[in-house]
Parts: sequence; C-alpha cells; structure tokens
Amino acid sequence: MKIVKKQQFATIVAIILISSMAISVIPTISAYDSATQAAIDAGMTWDLKNADGTDMDASNIRLLMWNRYHDRVPTWTYATISPNPVGVGQRFSMVIFNPQVPLGASEGNDIRYRYHVDVTKPDGTTERIPSSGSLVSDSTGTTFTYYTPTSIGNYSVTVVFEELKWLYKYTNTGGFQSGRPIDYYGVTFLSSNRTYTVNVQEDPAEFGATTIYPLPTEYWTRPIEGQNNEWGQVSSNWLGNAKDRHFGSTNNRVQTEGIGPNSGHILWTKVTEDGGVVGGDDYFSKPGEVFNAGHQYQTRYLGTEIIMHGRLLYKEPKAWAGTAGGDWVCVDLKTGKEIWRNQTMSITPSFGYYYDWDDMNQHGVVNPGMIFASNFGGDAFIHPRYGTTFPLNITNVPTGGVEAIGPKGEILKYILQNEGTTSNPVWRLYQWNSSRVFTSPTGNGGQSLGVRNASLAATVSIQTTYGAGLIHTYDFNTTLNIKPTGTGTSAPTIRAAYYNDVVLISNGTFPTAGTSSLSYHNAEETTLTAISIKEGEVGRVLWSKNYQMTFNDGSQNIYIRAGEGAFVFQHMPDLKFQVYDIYTGNKLWESEAQADFNPFGYFSWVSLMNVYGSSISHGKLFTTGYTGATYAYDLYNGTLLWKQEAPTGGEIFKYYTLFHGVTADNKIYIGTHEHSADTPLLKGAKTRVYDVNTGEEVWSMMGWANPGTMAIADGILTYWNNYDHQVYAVGKGASSTTVDATDVVQFGSSVMIKGSVMDISPGTKQSEQSLRFPNGVPAVSDESMSAWMEYVYMQKPRPTNATGVTVELNVVDANGNYRSIGTTTADADGFFSLNWMPDIEGKYTVYASFPGSESYWPSHAVTAFNVDPAPATPAPTEAPPASIADTYFIPAIAGLFVAIIVVGLLTILMIRKRP
Repeated sequence: MKIVKKQQFATIVAIILISSMAISVIPTISAYDSATQAAIDAGMTWDLKNADGTDMDASNIRLLMWNRYHDRVPTWTYATISPNPVGVGQRFSMVIFNPQVPLGASEGNDIRYRYHVDVTKPDGTTERIPSSGSLVSDSTGTTFTYYTPTSIGNYSVTVVFEELKWLYKYTNTGGFQSGRPIDYYGVTFLSSNRTYTVNVQEDPAEFGATTIYPLPTEYWTRPIEGQNNEWGQVSSNWLGNAKDRHFGSTNNRVQTEGIGPNSGHILWTKVTEDGGVVGGDDYFSKPGEVFNAGHQYQTRYLGTEIIMHGRLLYKEPKAWAGTAGGDWVCVDLKTGKEIWRNQTMSITPSFGYYYDWDDMNQHGVVNPGMIFASNFGGDAFIHPRYGTTFPLNITNVPTGGVEAIGPKGEILKYILQNEGTTSNPVWRLYQWNSSRVFTSPTGNGGQSLGVRNASLAATVSIQTTYGAGLIHTYDFNTTLNIKPTGTGTSAPTIRAAYYNDVVLISNGTFPTAGTSSLSYHNAEETTLTAISIKEGEVGRVLWSKNYQMTFNDGSQNIYIRAGEGAFVFQHMPDLKFQVYDIYTGNKLWESEAQADFNPFGYFSWVSLMNVYGSSISHGKLFTTGYTGATYAYDLYNGTLLWKQEAPTGGEIFKYYTLFHGVTADNKIYIGTHEHSADTPLLKGAKTRVYDVNTGEEVWSMMGWANPGTMAIADGILTYWNNYDHQVYAVGKGASSTTVDATDVVQFGSSVMIKGSVMDISPGTKQSEQSLRFPNGVPAVSDESMSAWMEYVYMQKPRPTNATGVTVELNVVDANGNYRSIGTTTADADGFFSLNWMPDIEGKYTVYASFPGSESYWPSHAVTAFNVDPAPATPAPTEAPPASIADTYFIPAIAGLFVAIIVVGLLTILMIRKRP
C-alpha cells in the first residue's frame, strides 16, 4: 500500500509540475481598452496586434470612423473628359479621381484606389475599360485612361470607384497628417460612380491652344524658351560618356541628337597655346619648322571636350605633357566667349551628367546638371555654369565593366563579379544604376550632400516618402552559367553591353586592336558568350562559341568593336573585316582585303589610333585609317555602299590618313591623326564630311582636325587644329544685310538699289580678323565657303572665284501692293546692286532679303524712295504764215548756191584728171 500511495503521490506531483510548466508558456491574456472593445462588440472590424502580440487599441481616428460611418464610408467620384464634343475616331481622355486622397499613400507604398469605366455606345452596346482588372490610381487617388469612339452619337460614360476594404497595415509614422494607414484598417469605402455624356460628331474637335512652336528659322541662342520643346530636334549636348563619345563601344563617337553643320562656315577660333610656324630658319632643322603637337603621347585637348547647355568645356595645354597643368576653360559654344576658367579644380572633369527625374512633386532634368571625374571619382561634382565644385562623395563605385545610358540619362554599368572562389568561380552579372545611388546634388527630400556608398553590396534610401524602403544600387544581378575555356584562359570580360538587350562576354585571352596586339604566340582561340539582359529574361545565355584567333599561316583575328546587333573582327594583316551577329554568334560577312588597296592601313590597328579607325551607326560599319580611304559597309550583309579616297598627290605618302571623328545628323565627320607626324606637317589635310548613305561629300575644309577632339552639339562642330593649335567652332552663323536706294527719281527713270550682306559671326570680330577686314567679312555662297574660311581664318590666298549670296528684292508700291522686283547676287565683297525702273508714281518701300543658306541664318534690311511725276511737256506754238520770200526767193537762192558748189567741184575734178 505504501508503494501504491507513493506512486499516486508521484503522479500527482508530476501532473502539478507539467501543469505549472504549461501555465508558464501560456501568453498573458490582454484586452482592448473599453472604447475599442465596445466598438468591436458593436460590429467594428478590428483585429490588429502589437509587435509583442498584445492587442492593439484602435486610435481615436479609427473609432471616429466607426462612430461616424459604422465602417461604411460613402465616396465621391469625378472625371474630367476632353475633348467633348469629340470627332469620330478621335481619342478623348478621362482623368478620374476621388477627391479624398488615400490616407498615407506615397510613391513608396501600394496604398491605391481602383476604378473602371463603363461605356454605353449609341447602339446600346457596352464596353468596359479596362476589359479586365482595374485602373489603379497614383498616390493622390487619381488615374487616367483613353477611349476612341467609332460611331457618331451620344456615348454614356460612367466612371466607377470600386469598393475598397481597407486592410493596409503600415504602422510606421509619417505620411499625411490626418493619420496613419492603420487608422482606417477594417473600413469599407463604398463604390460610387458618375455618368457623363460624350457627344461624338463627324468632324474632329479643333483646339485653339498652341501645342507646337515651329523650329527656328533665324539665328537662335540658349536658353531655349521652355515652350519651344520641338527645338530638341536641333539642339543637343556632348556629355563625353556612353551617350556620345562611347556610344555602343569605346570611342564609337556618335551624336544621336540634334543636327550637324552642312557647311564649313567657321563661327570662331580660340588659341590654346603657341602653334604653327615658329619663325626663323637659321637655328632649326627644317625651314618653316612648326611647334610639335605631341601627337600620340602628349596630345592636346584630346578627350577633355564636354558640351552642356551651349557651353564648351576643355583643358588648355600648359606644358609638354599634353594637357597637364593647364586651365580648364568654359566658353560659349556659339561665340567662343570665355565664361569661366579654373586651374585649381579639385577633380578632373571626365563626363557630363543630366538625369531626368520624376517623382510625385517634381519633374524634369535635375538642375544644374553635373560634371564628374572618371567613374564618379573624387568627393565633388562641378557646376557646369560656374565651374565651382560641390561636395558629393560617391564612394566604392564599381570599376571595370562596360557603361551604357539608361532611358532617363542614368549611367548603367554592367559588372561581372566572382562570388565563388578562384578554383570554383561563380560569376554574377550586375546592372549598376547611378540613379539608385543619388538623384540630384541636393537630394530628394533633403538628401545629404555627404558620402553615398555606391558599392554593389550597399543599400541606399532614395525616397523619403512614407513607407519607402531601402533599395540596392543595382537593377538586377544574375548568376551566369559561364566558365573560362580555351587555351590561355582568363577571367571573363564584358566587351559590349546594350541596355535592355544583350551583353557580349569573352572568356580566355582575346586579342583586340591596340598597341602590340599582334603576336605569333597569341592565343589560338577564345570563347564569346552573349547574355540577354532584356526585361523578363535577364541572364539567359543566347549562345556561346569558340572563335579561332590565330592561324597556321601566321595571320590573326583581332576584335574591333560591337554595335547595333553585330560585332566586328579584323583579319590581319590583309585587313579583312569580319562581322558577326551578336544574337546568334554566326558570321554575317567578310570584306575585301583593304591591304590590296593600301597595305599601310595595317598601322591603323596596331596603334593607339585604332579607336578612331572604325565606327558603327546607321546600320553601317565605317572604316578609316592609314589606308587613306573612308569605307561604308552595310553592317548586316557587307555590301560596300561607298568609298571615299583622299590622295595627297605627293611622292612618299600616296594618301592622307583619315580617322573617324563623329557621326551626326546623317553625316560622318572625318579628321586626321598620326602617331608621330613629321614636321613641317604634311600640307593639305582636311576636315571631310560625307553623307552617311551616299558617300557624297557635303563639305571639306583645310585643317588637321584631331578626330578625338571632335564634338557636336547645337549644330556646331568643335575640334582642335594641329596646324595652328586653335579650337575651331564650325556652324551656321548670323548675317547682316544693308540696303540703300536713290531717294527720289522722276517717273520714267530707273532707281539704283544697292547694299551688302556681311558675315557677323563672333570670329569676324576677333582682332586677327577685324584688323584685316575693317569693314567686316563679306558673306559668301556655300560653294565658296570653305576656301573663303581658309582665307579669313587660316591666312590662305584670297580665292579669285568666290561668289556672294543671293539677295531677293521686293517692294511695297504706292498702291500698297507687295511684289518682287528681282534677285541679285552679291560679289565677294558682299556688295549687291539692282537697277530697276518703277512703273507707277509715289512712295516705294524696298525690302532686301537674304533668305539664308547652309552657312548663314537669314537677314534683311529696308529702305524707301519716291517716284515723282515726270516734268510736263511744253505746249507747241503756232508758226506764222510763210512770206513770198520764204516760199520762193530764199529756196531759189539756196538752190543757186548748191548749183554753184556742184559746178565748182566738177571743175576741180576735171583739172586734177588732166595728163
């Protein structure tokens, strides 16, 4: 019995212990406050918990919503519909909104309203917009949509706010002052609607508001007034980044926006250092010796040019070492007038940056734009208007990779990163995005100007609106199924990347154009892989193939560049271009051997100038270089579309070296460059401009224009000229017309109308030009322009065949009729004249108009003259009656005298004839 009792006692103790343990883990029972509990008991939806699991009491706002509406809140819905009436087939818009902004909604969360539209057509049939789902509002509770009616009559349009059960649970503070989103938790917003009638008529609605201002027809300057947004077609910037200088691949140099000059008209020149002929021959190795330009290793001006908002920034050379030590100079692009200069800049400018920023409060490009050092280095950015620096320390920006420009101007960097080990690598592809690191110099919502960590591992807060979280500095990252293969393997390298398209990656040693790129012991093959980076398929391998790079006969392939869906090899040394499809890796075509034309072209590709030897744009592969010719091939089938040669006519070098400078506005601009040109420099080098489609020369003009210094913006080409060490700006300039006429003429007399048309570009006011042309520089025809500019700015002989511009002359006569009286052509002094005979009396107003050309914007002038009545003809007087003497005697005497004279003459003749 004792044992039984002990067992029973032990059991009881165990039960007690287990019970006490169970009781210890049961959470403390909490309760709502009395007001919340009373509302819940009455039917209020409320079940929220605090972070520790206790019941969360309803706020005063939540209780007010219950007491006022019993959680059934009526809503109002409106729409603005335009145009109404509307034409059949003409689209009208509907802006739909609930006047009550969603509580706590912001760009950074998903608190939104939903709507749809029911349309009843004149025939009674109905249509829902959208056909499925809903129109989701923005954070203000507003949305919009369009509809295009297909028949005439009245359409019934009902906009519907869809019932919303509010279940948003954001609890962090912020947002609208009326409360946090949880203050409405459990409340139902009832559906509401409003119906409008849209009258659809036969004729489309016409609008009186101005929507488009025309492109400029006269000389224009920046700033471009904000309503002239069509002028984006003729204006542009040169940011010196992947947008232009490195468009598609390194130094591809394509201006995709605006226009380029169609004439060799010089706007201004500006000295950067002493250049040209030194002077004196006794102490120099060659007569007429010139200053050395540094050429390949101490190049002047090269790669420093940035053009932002009509301002050109470049660095002046100060010493032998290229641009080292010189001032950074900012000049007005159209005038050459210096805006600022800075020698003690804390960072070295590399590229300009404009970002098109949109949020709920502001839209447009962030002012003032920024100039950054390479790879956003340094701890500041430069104000492009003033040259001052501002602190913005962007640290740990990924290095390497390939850059592209995003759809809003952001810098995208495609980076490969090994997140495995050396022996077992795991390669990941990142799309780093500058707009995820910073948006503006002052930030969005008070963003600090301090340090911004831009590493791939960093997370940053761009938005400061309610509910916005941290974001990564990259748009995506994906693991790549690639491994280094082939002989001479090395880490994979990105060779080209195109936003929302494709990335080209090489594995293994990959010979590329450049110094010492050819060697008999180069790798035999390399592996190329194409990776899709299109939205929805990022990381998908499109293809991966091995390519032979070195052949048994000693020839080799080198990589040139990629672009527009293709990549290019060149077979060396015969100079055959090979083009491959970037989406399949398949070979598309192979060119003829350019070495058969001029084997000297080989040196284009084994030197630092190779980056200027080719370019891809407009569906074409352009090649230039020491061959002395510009080739244009169809990028996809290899057809040689055109070829332009540049013979020197000299003894040693048969052709000028030609290198690609920039392509813009369906024109390709060609300069010249040599690794170490002899001095005095080869004469006759030109800037050459060809039509990209036909190869026809648009214009050419003397000048040793370094192609790496060329930039185009706002229709103006700038470059540095090795012949005189000056910056040249070429573009359409302003003109000035004068006219004068004889003040008064009499009817029946002609009037002489005369005047002049002059070039008033800023360069004509430079002291070097104004002293030579004290009366101004005449305007000449496009056909005469290049030779004329060489005369005006390069001290070449005055052309003897230059012609002036055409002038149109019109009058308003005394009867108020406006009519043309003729055209005339000015001479090489800018002088024109026209002799014209007026056909009625009275005052004439004369309009002399130069309509403009590819070289000049138009101009006109006005004068006047008067045509007085002709003097009256005197009235005839009546003659007196003739006398008898007048009738008979005087004529008889006259006849007698005549007879005597005749007889006398005959007598003389007879005497002279006697023997």
